[in-house]
Amino acid sequence: MKRTYRKHNRKNSCTLIHFLLSILIYTFPTLAKPIAEGADKFLGNIVQGSVPSNFDSYWNQVTVENGAKWGMVETPRDQMNWAAISTAYNYARSKGFPYKQHTFVWGTQAPGWMSGLSAAEQKAEVEEWVKAYGEKFSETEFIDVVNEPLNTPPSFKNALGGEGETGWDWVVTSFEMAREHCPNARLLINEYEIEYDATLAAEYLKIIMILKDRGLVDGIGIQCHTNEIQRDKPTVEAIKEALDTLASSKYYKYSCGAFRCGRPEMTGIAEPRYENL
Repeated sequence: MKRTYRKHNRKNSCTLIHFLLSILIYTFPTLAKPIAEGADKFLGNIVQGSVPSNFDSYWNQVTVENGAKWGMVETPRDQMNWAAISTAYNYARSKGFPYKQHTFVWGTQAPGWMSGLSAAEQKAEVEEWVKAYGEKFSETEFIDVVNEPLNTPPSFKNALGGEGETGWDWVVTSFEMAREHCPNARLLINEYEIEYDATLAAEYLKIIMILKDRGLVDGIGIQCHTNEIQRDKPTVEAIKEALDTLASSKYYKYSCGAFRCGRPEMTGIAEPRYENL
């Protein structure tokens, strides 16, 4: 059965991120320690290329904005550019912060050369990518294994099993590869619009339970975009219904892409109205 979901608009995302970070820098004073210091939850942010000198005055978790996505790492086939990941990963290790890899399998920013390969070659390349990452960054704490399976499945999903017996065999295969090659990491799945759409949340929960039954997933990513909230204007009751649906999985929930453009973990800082969430 073919599934069709709405796609969200990432246009001008980098501009908005820079704008929001400017608000942070000029609105909030430099702190003596990260905001979530001593708390039982971390509060992280993105880096790209280099880490700002005052990063650890606010944040205690690190994610690469774009440079860790497969298409950015392996733009020409078999030529791996690990620079962005290495910078963020090594910084996180030096500070004792968790590092989250975003992402392994996604329908956007995958290598363009994948489209010219056979199904067998595509599957082999996905596993080669996951294995290479696991060998080089073996102490990664969190990994978004599959990003946006409902809204943005990859063009090569049939090479990973397609829908198969479970309806989501390609997701299962992706997580099996990650579990094998990244045994020390907590494996996450990530999706957007599920924080207020109960129907979409229920479909997401089906995937989660398939993975849970196989011991393949360790947490749920909830990706929030302000532009979609403003567009759809969900009620508090709708948000509660969707989040209650996800809570039934009894897994930890991670805000893996919060704020305006879906960029990781900016919730609570750039706009004061989020501080009390």
